[in-house]
This record gives sequence, structure tokens and C-alpha cells, in this order.
Amino acid sequence: MDSQKGNAVDTPVSTPQSEISASNPRIRVGIGGWTFEPWRGSFYPAGLAHSKELQYASRQLTAIEVNGTYYSTFKPPTFAKWRDETPEGFVFSLKANRFATHRRVLADAGDSIARFVDSGISELKHKLGPIVWQFMPTKAFEPGDFEAFLALLPQQVDGLRLRHALDVRHPVLQRQRLWRWRAGMAACLCTPTPTNFRPSQMQRPTLPTCG
Repeated sequence: MDSQKGNAVDTPVSTPQSEISASNPRIRVGIGGWTFEPWRGSFYPAGLAHSKELQYASRQLTAIEVNGTYYSTFKPPTFAKWRDETPEGFVFSLKANRFATHRRVLADAGDSIARFVDSGISELKHKLGPIVWQFMPTKAFEPGDFEAFLALLPQQVDGLRLRHALDVRHPVLQRQRLWRWRAGMAACLCTPTPTNFRPSQMQRPTLPTCG
């Protein structure tokens, strides 16, 4: 989750991931990444070892979106290390590699999707949250192409259920069309939180949530 997208939490950090579903949703507060120089000595205690920053951040929040997976490929031991450094109930949202989404024809992304999903993300086990597929701001809504892309998204890896979130950055009109089209599809949508957002403005979602 981007640092601009955090929302209030209505559940303890220790809530088992298995108890979260579309009928029993949970709202988590999180940040995008955890390595930020300006946060050292403010959010992070002065003198905290850089290697301990994930361990510390994961005990102040309930989720972190990993942006590094958008730019680079990580190995299974790295995902396992992140899993072991964070408490029960914590989840990682992974931003899928850009080679899968930054293309003119999404229907051709099969190989890139497979490489990302098979890169070792299942090592996160029950701490794996939604996978965010972020599209180019210039990618207009083409129903056939998006449908073909969604059909390529696997529902599980190594026996672990996968949840997918579409981060559509095209202008608002196209996004509204996508919302209407999205009903009934096996993915949810990411929307930015306005800077003047208040919890009282929240409504129960009418589309499936990613948990």
C-alpha cells in the first residue's frame, strides 16, 4: 500500500489471515516500502540498525506494499526472510513486476506473469496479501485486452490462494467504465485515497475486496 493510501484499522494485528474474506473484510494501514532515509530518527528510533527497520515497521503497521518487486526480481530466501521478520497477522502486498503490465497488449503478458508468480512469492505463505498489477497511465480501457489479461492471472501458487488488485491510472472517465465492467471478475481495484479523506466517508464495498 502506498504511503498515500493508508486507512484506519478495525482489527488487531493478530487477526489470522484465514479469517479474512470478502464477507468478513478487514481494513489495514500500511506504507509503500520501509527503507526511507528521512524516517530515521523520526518514525524509526535513533540508532536503530537498518537491518531492523522491517522488523520495527511491521510492529507499528499491519501491512506493507513492496515496491521493489516492481523493478527487480527477488529470490525465494528474501521472501522467506521478510516472512520471518514480521509478526503474525501482518501481510505484504507485492507490486507485480512492471514487465507484466507496462506493455501495449496486456494479453501477451503470460510469460512475465508466470516469471513473477514463480519467483518465490509463495515463501511469504499466509503473509502474502494482494498482488498489485499497476498499469501505465496511458493504458486506455480495452475490455477484450483486460479480460485476456485477467484470464492469465493464476488463482494459486504452491497451494497458496492468490488475490489480485488492479491499479488503473488512466483518467477518471476510463476508470469509471472499468468499475462497471469489473463487477463479477476475479480481481479488485485500487483507488487512491483523497488527501481530505475522513473515515466517516467510508461505505461498505459493493465489489469484492482483496482482504
